[in-house]
Amino acid sequence: MTTRLRILLVDDDRVDREIVKRAFRSAGISAEIVEAEAAEPALAKVAAEPDGFDLGLFDLRLPGRDGLELLTDVRARGSEMPVIFLTGQGSEEMAVELMKSGAADYLAKGSLSPDRLQRSVGQVLRLAATERARRDAERALRDSEASFRRLAENLPDCIIRFDAEGRYAYVNAAVPWRASSDADAVLGMTLAEAGAVEPELVATLADGLESALQGTSGQVTIYVPERVLVESGEVPCADGDEPDDDDDDGDEVPRWLEVRFVPETASGAAQKSVLAIVRDVTAQVMRLEEEHRRAEFERQLIGIVSHDLRNPIGAMLMSVSLLTRKLDPKSDHTIERALDILQKSSQRARRMVSDILDFTKARLGGGIPMHPADIDLETVASEVVAETRAAHPERAVELVVEGSARGFFDGDRLAQAMSNLLVNAITYSAPTEVVEMRITDHRSEVCVAVTNRGETIPPDVLPRLFKPFQRGETKISDHGAGRSVGLGLFIVEQIVHGHRGRIEVHSEDRVTVFRMMIPRRSPSGRMRALQLPAAGA
Repeated sequence: MTTRLRILLVDDDRVDREIVKRAFRSAGISAEIVEAEAAEPALAKVAAEPDGFDLGLFDLRLPGRDGLELLTDVRARGSEMPVIFLTGQGSEEMAVELMKSGAADYLAKGSLSPDRLQRSVGQVLRLAATERARRDAERALRDSEASFRRLAENLPDCIIRFDAEGRYAYVNAAVPWRASSDADAVLGMTLAEAGAVEPELVATLADGLESALQGTSGQVTIYVPERVLVESGEVPCADGDEPDDDDDDGDEVPRWLEVRFVPETASGAAQKSVLAIVRDVTAQVMRLEEEHRRAEFERQLIGIVSHDLRNPIGAMLMSVSLLTRKLDPKSDHTIERALDILQKSSQRARRMVSDILDFTKARLGGGIPMHPADIDLETVASEVVAETRAAHPERAVELVVEGSARGFFDGDRLAQAMSNLLVNAITYSAPTEVVEMRITDHRSEVCVAVTNRGETIPPDVLPRLFKPFQRGETKISDHGAGRSVGLGLFIVEQIVHGHRGRIEVHSEDRVTVFRMMIPRRSPSGRMRALQLPAAGA
């Protein structure tokens, strides 16, 4: 033994104490021996230092109070030190009596030898260390369990612990799939014994529990129907009407519960229990169902927009064109102006319908479809500028091309983006100002910039420009051709992103520039514009 021990030696015979100390030295046991001649002074030393001694050697026969009474008092003071009794003579009967009283061992003074002392002390200290470790582990387990229960009692979820046999061992709240509100009523029961609102729930839960008992975590979502009697003012009707007092059957209130089964193990030992964490996810499930209903409505909207609105508008435009051709030049100019207004309004409606259709496709997650081909953007831009000039003969629209504009693009979609930017620039600039589109060769990219002069866009508005249904507040002119739904810039951004490009805007000193940077070559495969971000993102 290399550790220096602190030993309390209690014996009223000074010679016997010397013999014990000499035996310690002969056995090579390094020890600080604190001596006491009787029970009272020994007890005072223990009371002053309950954990100050590694071992006690007590004479069984002491004046006033014997060694067994001293051991009882030592334990009462909170000391757990092991005690070896010293006796004048030993017997099996005495050994049994001493062990029953809490002694770790006993030594007969007449046969005390260094070897016997060393064996006894070594064995006693090893057993004491084992016992301390066991007590520490039990204390840690109790503390851990207490902490777990304090935490569980303050959680909004239902926490259940199942033992190794699949029985309820702990529940912090009423089990939500049972009608009873008594949480402790299920303790000691299995899932089948405790029962559930619906028998099939037992099978679903039992499968998850069994897997967890085998060491595999799992999660199940279960539907728990509840029959809730509708009483006045307690459960409102879904449509806001007053409940029917004659309805005794009640309304079924759906509940969805998410149950996670988590295996618990004891310090790497065998499986001992399973935690079940039960969370009410009714709100989430109903929200997902509502989102699904909205998505379905948007799919129906695509059909309405693409067929029920576009076709009638097309018929209107065709009829206006036919009437215009057959109009007598000598007829009243009022009819001619009316047909012109009808034609422009129909064209505007068609563009709005097209924007809504593109927006709906992006919202549904498929994105705006792209069909890239090897084209020259200069040709596309020339056609767009020509169309814009024809629609706005009173405005000056210029096109400047610097370098090559050839690349792998979806010409129709980029024409749509260019047109949107030009109309936006015309709408938000003075009638006397020139609107310019400049196409510049940037090696791996082609830059398309649209510039106009007008009111500077406020800095706080810039981050919202490309969001759907946003419109500027400094509109100068419309000329009957602008969109009214606020989707133009959003669609421009979607088209640019569909080409794996980027768009930026700068507005200062009454000059606003929208700049599209379009890569010449796009990744192989079909391109699509990015999906519309979720609301609030």
